[in-house]
Amino acid sequence: MIQGFFGPVVDAALNVLTFGVLSLPQISVFLLFAIGIVVIYRASRVLNLAHGVMAMVPAYVYYTLSSPNVHVKLIENVIDLTIRTPLLAPPLAALIAVAAGALLGMVTERFVVRRLRAQGPTAQTVGTVAVFGLGIALVAKMYGAESAITTPLFPPGLHPTGSESITIPFSQLGLGLRYAQVYVFAIGIAVTGGLFALFRFTPIGLAMRGAADNRQGAMLMGVNVERTTMTAWAMGGGLAGLAGVLVGSITSIHPFNLSLQVLPAFVAVLIGGLESLPGAVWGAAVVGIVQGEVPALSLLPVIGPFANSAGFSQLVLMVVTFATMLARSSRLAGARVRAEILGAAAAVTGGLGKRPRYAGWIALVVALAIAVFPFIPPEVVPFSYKQDMVVAASYLMAALSVVLLTGWVGQISLAQAEFVGIGAFFTAVVTNQFHVSFPASFVLAALAGAAVAGALGIVALRVRGLYLAVATLVFAWMADKFLFSASWFGIVGGSATIPPVAIGSPGTIPFLDFTDIKVLYLAFASVAAGMIYGLANLRES
Repeated sequence: MIQGFFGPVVDAALNVLTFGVLSLPQISVFLLFAIGIVVIYRASRVLNLAHGVMAMVPAYVYYTLSSPNVHVKLIENVIDLTIRTPLLAPPLAALIAVAAGALLGMVTERFVVRRLRAQGPTAQTVGTVAVFGLGIALVAKMYGAESAITTPLFPPGLHPTGSESITIPFSQLGLGLRYAQVYVFAIGIAVTGGLFALFRFTPIGLAMRGAADNRQGAMLMGVNVERTTMTAWAMGGGLAGLAGVLVGSITSIHPFNLSLQVLPAFVAVLIGGLESLPGAVWGAAVVGIVQGEVPALSLLPVIGPFANSAGFSQLVLMVVTFATMLARSSRLAGARVRAEILGAAAAVTGGLGKRPRYAGWIALVVALAIAVFPFIPPEVVPFSYKQDMVVAASYLMAALSVVLLTGWVGQISLAQAEFVGIGAFFTAVVTNQFHVSFPASFVLAALAGAAVAGALGIVALRVRGLYLAVATLVFAWMADKFLFSASWFGIVGGSATIPPVAIGSPGTIPFLDFTDIKVLYLAFASVAAGMIYGLANLRES
């Protein structure tokens, strides 16, 4: 009877231990990411949100140099290259890829971060977001974004026994670690130990620590602060590049997915502290173990089906992020970040002045041009241009929300696209399932987006600035992987359709035929104009 009672408990404990061992490779990768983030932040007080691109680009450099049959589009329909045979051996290709990550870090610091220093850390962090988007766009254009690519790094000859994996002895499921995963873990631990020795015992390490602790004092002591800052960015980019190559060697590379795999490392840094290298170590361990134990939850009888759903690990990561921020809110909402926000608000209010003399007339001319545009004959303006203007109006509305939050209030929100998605999918739900038509669906979708944003605002009241940027970015990742793939959200196969309809009866008021591109364009333009007018009055209130 005792054995029957404790049997499931023992099995569950062994499963937890098994998945803990399986999480060791990703812990070492998170560790490399986290240390790079901390090194860059300590040197420049910038949260490098382009860190994922600094991992993804070197992974593709390694793939290009070490893999056969590589197809690269340098210029669309002009220069297309196909590399039939590997150019370099994997070890040398990996070294060049890591150097590419270091170079990308130096370029970002020199031409983006340094040039935005006068505008403060918020502007510098937003600059790294631009680098993130540009890097993904370029790589996706050159290599395509349809499929993942495997990039093996460790040849089979390195295996001591000639086998490909090591079975965990106590695993109830017969699981094990591949030798490549063991090598990744060993490399991560070795590099981490070397970095700790570098910072503690070498002159360059001491100079970087001094510049991070007291920039002005380090300059008075003769330390070239600009050089140490660029060195820190090179080191952070190199660590990200190494992590990207290692991730590609045991999984696969993809311009979008690999760039976002750095997000758990940001959570690890928040747990351990943005300025603490030891904190990055145990923060990476915590996040890696939590992420690694997600498959163990799928074996439980009650929560198992829910844990098996797509994006559940991202949901767990978001919960860990918010719990960490709420638990440490008194320390995260520091005086320095508050001062930055107050300075941004002062700049906004201080910049208000009289409107230009002809502002009203200019606005009237622009409004008339926008109103006349859809009625221009298709021989002059093609139909596709009018569709593009509808899309442009939707982008404008999303951009206005970023101006309000980041430009005026100083709150870096990286989840605005997810609010757009929530409004869109909620519109599909109330329209398709509950037969709610426009304009009621329009209002309900706006309220749904506002409700979710208000829930995130609870976190915004407790933390500020760079920490909020991480929270919104993790939420965006969760929404993309989990929320927007959930069948209970009215989504089938990751998409939903709202067929255009005509509201009202022809010849009566109101009558809106949204199947007509002119009507749809004017509706989008009118809403965008109303948002601009409302925000202009809010800014001057």
